[in-house]
Amino acid sequence: MVQSKLPKQADFAADLYLNNLRYRTKHRRNIARVAELVLKHISTQSTEESKDGEREQDIDLIVFPELAVHEDDLNILVQLSRKTRAIIFAGLGFMDQPNISGPNNNAIWIVPRKHNGNQNEICRFQGKQHLTASERKLNVQPWRPYQLMLELRHPKYPDHKGFMLTGAICYDATDIKLSADLTAKSNALLIPALNKDVNTFNSMVDALHFHMYQHIVLVNTGEYGGSYAMAPYQERHERLIAHTSGKNQVTINTFEMNIFDFRRDAVGRGTVSDIKVKAPPAGVEKNKCSFSV
Repeated sequence: MVQSKLPKQADFAADLYLNNLRYRTKHRRNIARVAELVLKHISTQSTEESKDGEREQDIDLIVFPELAVHEDDLNILVQLSRKTRAIIFAGLGFMDQPNISGPNNNAIWIVPRKHNGNQNEICRFQGKQHLTASERKLNVQPWRPYQLMLELRHPKYPDHKGFMLTGAICYDATDIKLSADLTAKSNALLIPALNKDVNTFNSMVDALHFHMYQHIVLVNTGEYGGSYAMAPYQERHERLIAHTSGKNQVTINTFEMNIFDFRRDAVGRGTVSDIKVKAPPAGVEKNKCSFSV
């Protein structure tokens, strides 16, 4: 989880697209420094010396907040993905798209190609459908023609369905119909946010991780803090995998997610952790889940 410090919510009132030259310089510098800090954090977390070009630590996924990165600074994220070989999910600043009257709020998936020698990443948008009152005042337009699902095949189980990652941008995550639909389709929900109502979103993550019976990762902006990673383990201290509080600060939090713990089938039963998980909620087929009571 990467909480970057810029932009702040008030910055959009003065310049919706954040294109002012002086601000662009400051914003790009902030994102570049945060990316550098991510690399240093990974290096610091490692206790073993890397060998023969191996990664110092296996960082598979990096999540930035909503509206965190200007579209002209995507090259910084691409370079970060190449250096870490990690998937990146990051909120983009407001941007115009062809045939749509008004700016949109998007996030971007950057997926490195790990099994060939070129440097071409897969980049795909995840749009936002439900807008806040402040976004509507700024004439931001809803745009979510699809819900992007990213399937990760495990090398030990190439003939079985992989793990499905998906995302919902801030206010979209409050859509009960969306979370209900994704419950049987996804294995982890990622939520980039720029939201000062930290307590409400804390309660939402607390509910979603159980009702969706999967990992929920919410990354809020450093202006407000309040980022969480939760999963429906039996004990509270196990459930709260990661938490960053405190406002107006850049923070980076690394943690592990064993998605095998909440698969709906028997694949990888020998790979589940020793941590007891909660019995699944009503509507989730118990005979297809690995759980302890």
